[in-house]
Formats: sequence, structure tokens, C-alpha cells
Amino acid sequence: MSGKRSVPPLSKLTRTSPLGVWVLVAIPTLLVLTCGILILIFRQSVFDVVIGLLLVLICIALGAGAAITLLGIHADRRLAELQIEFVSKVSHEFKTPLTSIRMFVETLRLGRVQDPSRIEYCLDVISKETDRLNTLISRLLSWGAMEAGAFHMDLEQKPAKELIELALRAFEPQVIANGAKLDVQLAEQLPMVDVDAAVMVDAILNLLNNALRYGGEDKQIRLDAQRRDDGGVAISVQDRGVGIDQKHQRRVFERFYRVDDSYHGKGGTGLGLAIARHVVIAHGGSIELKSEPGAGSTFTILLPAAAELREEAA
Repeated sequence: MSGKRSVPPLSKLTRTSPLGVWVLVAIPTLLVLTCGILILIFRQSVFDVVIGLLLVLICIALGAGAAITLLGIHADRRLAELQIEFVSKVSHEFKTPLTSIRMFVETLRLGRVQDPSRIEYCLDVISKETDRLNTLISRLLSWGAMEAGAFHMDLEQKPAKELIELALRAFEPQVIANGAKLDVQLAEQLPMVDVDAAVMVDAILNLLNNALRYGGEDKQIRLDAQRRDDGGVAISVQDRGVGIDQKHQRRVFERFYRVDDSYHGKGGTGLGLAIARHVVIAHGGSIELKSEPGAGSTFTILLPAAAELREEAA
């Protein structure tokens, strides 16, 4: 038989129904509970009391098990929804630069542009979009390695100032392209830290990119680095954007989690902050967020001093 047929969503095909759990658990539990209560009411011996109490306790255990199962189903469903949304957003993130690359390659291939300056512009756009794709792919690969427990770091002693300068150098094209204003305040004599420079620079760069994306129309960003009392370093990135509601602040570092698009109106995969937090924790540090709606946000990476320096201080 020919014709079109709609395919139900995969999430519905694999979803466990909470109603099914209640039917399978609630009805037997009620029957057993009824029996237990009747035995206790019409008890004729100590044995009846013991059996009645056991039946009631069994019902309590079944109820608790059902509640835990339902909580697990809710968590799994929420994760599935976030994963579906994540795949959709990643697809969109891939599609945008790929469309630009294809359009400019086609333009150059057909010889529609003859002016050398315009050709250089087209090549520059292709280069930037390629870098954008590479960043996204690297982020996905990093997260996949973290999930599989196969993410490794090569730690070496580096000046904290050098890490920040590397991140700023990588961020400079974004500042120029978007007309952003970047205020950098670095304290003197920042400590040495034990880090994998590449992944830590990427974590700092992620905070800078987020500040640019969500930093409001004026695009004013401040990067501040100070030596902490314990000898470590605090690297803060502050924006003047719309800020983050308190209800979202505890969850922005979760995988796939993103503040509603209606709130920020921006794209993204919801992995950047999760990866940054994972990397910072792996370095023995922590990452903090301070934000108020309408007053911008400040993300701060806290890193301990290099092990040798801590030993000398001790």
C-alpha cells in the first residue's frame, strides 16, 4: 500500500510511561495494604499482627520504590529532551557556517568576483567560518572524550599571565570584527600555575566569547586577573549584558543546559560552560558565577598556584 506515513518521534517510542509504573505498582500495593490493614483490624493472634505489619511495611517499600522510579523517569526524560534540543542546535550551528562557506566558494568558482579586495574578503570569510567549524568540532570531541573518561591533560608549569595573553590573542579577531570594547586589568606578579595550556586557554576563551555573545549592545567586556590570598590566581570575565536569573545560575554549568532562547535570543550548544567547568575542576580549581538580571554577569576561574610554590609556602 503506497502513500505517506508519519513516523512517531523516537523519544515517544522509547519512553517509559509514568502511568504504567503507577498501574503496575499502585494497584498491587493497594491490595496488599488492604489485606494488611484487615489483618491488623481482625487480628486473632500475635502472628496476625506480625503479618499485618510486614504487609504494611512492604507497601511502604513499594511506594518508595515507585517514587524513586518516577523521579528517575523524569530525569531521564528531561535529559532526552535536552539531548534532542542539543542535536537540533548543533545541526543549526553546523549549517550556518557551512552555508556561508558553500556560498562564497561557489561565488569564487564561478568567477563572479574579479576585484582582488573582494576576493580577499571572500577568502577571509571562508577562513573564519572554517575556524568556527573547527572550534565547534573540537568542543564536541572534547566533551565526548570527557564523557568516555578518555580526556587527558599534559600539565606543565606556566605563568598565569601567559595563559591570559594567549587567550586574548585568540580573542582579538572577535573584538575587532564585532567592535567590542575590552578592558584588561592584570595584577603584577601573577603566580605560576600547573596547567595544560591549550585546554585552559580554551576555557578562558569560552568565557570571553560568552561575554561577547551575551554582553549587550555596547559589547563592553572586562577581564581581570588578581593574585589570591592563598597564592593562586582569580581570572574574571565580566560583561554588561542582561544577566542571568537566579533560577538559572545553578544550572548553567550543566551539560546541554541553556537559558531559554526567549531570554537571550542567542544560539549555542550548551556545552561550553560545562566543558570549562570540567577542565577547571580537573586542574584543582573552581569556577564561580555572580550575576543579577539587568546588571551583567561575572564568571571567575579560580586556580591554585603551582605545586612547587605551594610546597615552598608550606
